Amino acid sequence: MGGNALGQILDTGALDTAEGARGRLRVTVPAGWEGEAADLEITAPARVTCARCEGGGCDACGRSGALRTPDDPAERVLRVRLPAHLGGGVVLRLVRPFGETSPIEQLHLELIPGPVPSQEMVRLPDPEPLALAVSSSPGRASAAVVGVGFLALLAAVLSLLATR
Repeated sequence: MGGNALGQILDTGALDTAEGARGRLRVTVPAGWEGEAADLEITAPARVTCARCEGGGCDACGRSGALRTPDDPAERVLRVRLPAHLGGGVVLRLVRPFGETSPIEQLHLELIPGPVPSQEMVRLPDPEPLALAVSSSPGRASAAVVGVGFLALLAAVLSLLATR
């Protein structure tokens, strides 16, 4: 794990310029859930739309317009915290959502308010406390995901250093 990986977590501009594959997954969240503390569990489909070409086909997706997620459905389960304000929708940028071996470097998870939840989503009963304070500002949803990713990366680096 090089300094570049840490720089990508701290610098959202580095995420914007990263050349890896980016998937997109759109999930409908009931509008009535807005403002409620909730954790969501989302099972990604076997393929997600390529976020670089919006499904049109590009080099990142092998001209198919889609990216493969892990074969095992248990490895495609994502757990996210519902932002306090959905507005017209928010996009959470998840870095390496399916682990280091997956070709998907980023997943843009679009949470869109609607009348009923998407079938691939489940609302978990009680949200777990966050390890850090998350702003309720809708423009900062990505910063919260990056912050949580930074804490996980920091723990991994410290663990690696402790084993040397």
